[in-house]
Amino acid sequence: VNRAIREYMGLPADGPLPPEFAPPIHPDHAEAAYARWMQACATGEGYDQEVRMRRHPDGCYRWFLSRAEPIRDAEPA
Repeated sequence: VNRAIREYMGLPADGPLPPEFAPPIHPDHAEAAYARWMQACATGEGYDQEVRMRRHPDGCYRWFLSRAEPIRDAEPA
């Protein structure tokens, strides 16, 4: 999670995310985004999803394109 999105969500600028952290995704998108994330984690594929996320502290929602790519070992498992 980069510095800009941390500021947007009201998180500290650096360091690990709290264990209870969950992105403030709009309820209309949360279930699909979570399912897509779990699929990406299970299969090792990239994650790509457009969602609205809530801004801290005013609660305004804005559209974001969330992407994640797995980091793979040089040696196959």
